Formats: sequence, structure tokens, C-alpha cells
Amino acid sequence: MIFKFYFKSFTLIVLFFSTLCVAQNTDILSEHTSFTSKNCTACHTAKDGDSGKLIIQGDELCFKCHEDVKQKVKNSINKHGAMEMGGCLGCHNPHTSKNVSLLKEEDSKTICLTCHSSQLPRDEDGKMLMNIGEHLINNPDAHGPIMWGDCAACHDPHGSDNLRMLKKPFPKKSSITFKADNYVCFECHEPKKMTQRYTKEFTEFRNGDKNAHYLHVNQKRISCKVCHDYHASKDLPHHIKDETTFGPAKFPLRYIGSPDGGSCNPICHTRRYYNQVKPVNVRTNK
Repeated sequence: MIFKFYFKSFTLIVLFFSTLCVAQNTDILSEHTSFTSKNCTACHTAKDGDSGKLIIQGDELCFKCHEDVKQKVKNSINKHGAMEMGGCLGCHNPHTSKNVSLLKEEDSKTICLTCHSSQLPRDEDGKMLMNIGEHLINNPDAHGPIMWGDCAACHDPHGSDNLRMLKKPFPKKSSITFKADNYVCFECHEPKKMTQRYTKEFTEFRNGDKNAHYLHVNQKRISCKVCHDYHASKDLPHHIKDETTFGPAKFPLRYIGSPDGGSCNPICHTRRYYNQVKPVNVRTNK
């Protein structure tokens, strides 16, 4: 009986501490390699390690190991202003984090909005960036990456040679000859949506089987951003904008949806309808 009592007590103690360790481990999702290996002298002086004295000050300490990030930060055409404002430690914890990549917040969206909830000047030309935080509040229908909290799905937070620090190219102008490689969009979206002249599979923006995306993007050379908001929208499906710009012109799209199609009336043409089931004559709208 005594043996059973002590054995049971010992088992409960082991179980308690095992559970405690698991709970502690689940609180930490990412650890700095040097911290995990207890190689404190990789960053701190051996003599003053306990006081936190660093062997190199600022981001150069991080770049000592992260050479790829150093090259991106220093050589990218479009640099991230955050590197000047807070550096690496503005977004990352140096030792451990409850989040991936040692991030200070739960996802890249939360990190980004700590700065991008106000207007900021663009490094490349000094023009003011949109207040993304305010835009997302006013437009609750978020694009997939925004909904997942992953701004870094499209943007490189360390710097990029592409427009707006995108990971892949995106057209700066409203009119451009279509090529899927020119759009970061087609890392997720199917390019056949734009390249198939006739389809009943790849898009709902069609008149019968005539692909209206093909007409606008391939034939008319109109960029995705003219009609769609790549961050978020409201009221209209497929992130269609309420109003847009084309060159110097600013105008409403006047889109109206219907069960099998819809219509729009921008400045480039009178109201035209499309219907996926019963094709409409776009000249007579019948």
C-alpha cells in the first residue's frame, strides 16, 4: 500500500511537471538560434553578458549572421522606412517569441499596422502612403492575405526592387500589356482568368462564355488595380472599387451586380451589362 501511494504520488508529480513544461514550450513558438544553443557570446561580450552589453551596436549585430537580410536592406531600390525608424528590433524580439520569426506581434499585419495606421511618406518619392489601418476599418471585406493577417505574403518587409516593396512585380501604370509575370497577383490567382478568350470555368466576369477579363486586361490593356482594391473593399463583390483612377482621371465605376452577372458605367463607356447564362448584346443591352 505504501509503495503504491508513493508510486502514485511520484507519477502525479512527473505528470504535473511534464504538463508545465509543455505549457511553457507552447508559449514559445520561435527562438533565436544563439539563445537556444546558449551561445550568449555570439551577441554579448563574455565579460558583461549578464548586463546585456552587446559586441556590436544596432542592426549590424543582426547582420553579422543575417547577411542575406543585410544585402536586401542596403541594396533594395525600395527600402522599408521601418529599418530607419526602429531597425530589426522594431519588429523582432532578440531572444524568444510566441510568434513565428521572432515577431513581436501575432502576425505581420498587426506589426505593419503599428506604423501604417497613419499616413507616412514614401521613401522613393516622398508622397504620402495611404492610412491602411483606417482603410481596413472602413472596408471590412478584406483581401485573402489581409484576412489571414499576412501582409508579408505580398510585401517583403526588409526591402524590394519592386513597386511598394512587393515580392513580385506589379504595374505602376493603369495601362500595360498583360503578362502574368508582371503581376504579384498570379502567385495565387489563376492567370487563365486573363488569357482565355472564351471560358466558363476561370471567371464569372463573362458574357455567356466570352471572357470580359480577357477583353479588359488583354485587349484593352487595363491593370487589375483599376477595378479591384488589393487590400480591402466594402459593399461590392470581388473587391471591386466604388471609384477609381485612370491616369489623371478619377471617376466612379457604378458597378451593379445581378444573380447571373452585372453591369458598370465608368467614364470609358456607357452602362454595359453581362450575363453568364443569357448573353447580352453589349451594344443594345438586350
